[in-house]
Amino acid sequence: MSLLKTVGWIAAIGLTGALAVELLGASPVTVEKIVDGDTIDVRLDGETTRIRFLNVDTPEIGRDGAPAECLAEEARQYLADRLPIGSVVELEFDQERLDKYGRSLAGVFVDDSLINAEIAREGLGRAVDIAPNHRFYSEVAEAEREANEAKRGLSTLGPECFVAQQDAEAIREAEQAQQEAQNLILLLPYLNDDGNLAQVQRSARRIAEARATLATVHTAGERQSEFQKSAYGDSYKDTVNTLEDRLQRAESRIDEAIAREQERRDAQERAEEQRNGDDIDAARKDTENQPRMESSAPSSSAPPAAALHSGGGGDTYTGCRAYGGNYAFTSVDDEGRRYAKIDCATKAQIG
Repeated sequence: MSLLKTVGWIAAIGLTGALAVELLGASPVTVEKIVDGDTIDVRLDGETTRIRFLNVDTPEIGRDGAPAECLAEEARQYLADRLPIGSVVELEFDQERLDKYGRSLAGVFVDDSLINAEIAREGLGRAVDIAPNHRFYSEVAEAEREANEAKRGLSTLGPECFVAQQDAEAIREAEQAQQEAQNLILLLPYLNDDGNLAQVQRSARRIAEARATLATVHTAGERQSEFQKSAYGDSYKDTVNTLEDRLQRAESRIDEAIAREQERRDAQERAEEQRNGDDIDAARKDTENQPRMESSAPSSSAPPAAALHSGGGGDTYTGCRAYGGNYAFTSVDDEGRRYAKIDCATKAQIG
């Protein structure tokens, strides 16, 4: 802000005394360090003073091992380019001069341009109105609106930027699982292939795991940074609910397809077992229906031939016999079983 503009502003609001002297101070304010997207160190009255830009808030830089939030580094780099080390700035203050961290709260000007608003206009910060300091809010809010309409910066971010890192990873995993599920749907008609079935079963397990992890994101608000809470609130929940619904429907469809295929395979296995059993039964029956041949030669203990053909009782036939097959069973052995007398060579019935 130029000296003439400052003098005019002082006269318009009737400031006098120490505050007027402060605003008209001749000592230049120079930039010493860019801390983050909304904080700088300056040389003021011979001392290093930390300046927190009023009425604008930018994503938080990663500290103590925590990752930087989306666009935090871009916001800091924007300030580094806009306010090179050693550049001269002008500061204007509001009612409350210090925040709870002891930083000076100010509007930062370069050549009559309010840098607080420029940050928002680039889509790298959002307007915040914290009582009792309202002085620059309207200008910063208008700049933020311009960025949103132009789809710059913060307005283009996805839900993975709205939450802490662990929750962002859960959302990304769920999005990948959803894409994987869509691809799996194409394989469901071909689960009769062992390779396809194994692939779908592996993917189904990953989808179930992603769903379980995604469920933890419902409490992401507890882990949001102050910037994320004020900038995004619980808008991440819409994405989480949509992903959960899609994953649940996909998982149900995949599980049903796997179950149907497993049932088909079980039925096929039972049918094969039945066929094998039928084949065994048929083979056994064929064996039983083959002619049984009992050829007995006279032994040393057998009675003389004359005795065998005597008129005594009992079966005296010593040739080949058939107990099964297509014969007329006209003879009975000593055990009461019916049989047919057959030729040992031709298997033809002989009596």
